[in-house]
Amino acid sequence: MNIDKKCNIPKLKILDVATKLFYDNGYNDTYFEHIAELCGITKPLISYHYNSKANLARVVAETYAKNNKNVIAFKLYKYFHDFKSYDLQVSTAVEIRLTRMLILLDKNVNRFYFERINANYDRSIAAKEASVPFYKIHDRRYKLNIDNEKDELTLLTRAAGGASISLNFAYIRGDFDCSLEDFLDYAGGVTFKMMNIDPARINEIIYESKKVINEIGFSFEPYFKVV
Repeated sequence: MNIDKKCNIPKLKILDVATKLFYDNGYNDTYFEHIAELCGITKPLISYHYNSKANLARVVAETYAKNNKNVIAFKLYKYFHDFKSYDLQVSTAVEIRLTRMLILLDKNVNRFYFERINANYDRSIAAKEASVPFYKIHDRRYKLNIDNEKDELTLLTRAAGGASISLNFAYIRGDFDCSLEDFLDYAGGVTFKMMNIDPARINEIIYESKKVINEIGFSFEPYFKVV
């Protein structure tokens, strides 16, 4: 076996076990001791690969987000291929809505999300909610009204990341007097409002995204999975 692959075996095992423990027990009640025991390794090896619990949780979150993004993208590709068209804005709205639904509808994901950010909230977590390349793609496709001289793309990224977390937290706390459907519609539209998209088009994007989700038939499974 290749030496590099051999070295990655405990790292991947740690990630797999940590994913299950973070889902089953939450962020606060997951410990290196338990991960080490289930992996048959020592705690220092976990620190060697992942440095800290916060960093391990970040990798878990980024991994399941990437996996879900790939699943959603593949299903959307097949869906739009059948119709001989592709709508980037609607596809983006579908991904945003499904990601938020996973957080809000699965109590285990909800707990991990809330506890992790509560324990480690900083600018890096907010920034992960959105990315500059994401807005660059939309800018190239739709020629957004973006002021590049004052680096509005980066400003937009930070604002969108903070808004996403704040909205999710507020809904989880019960701050809003609205249904989940109404919340998902509004929160899903915020991203496009920040892009200066026409309100009528935003309503169309949200409507079409819900239609696509229903027609494809996405669902959620344990351990942070959109299928």
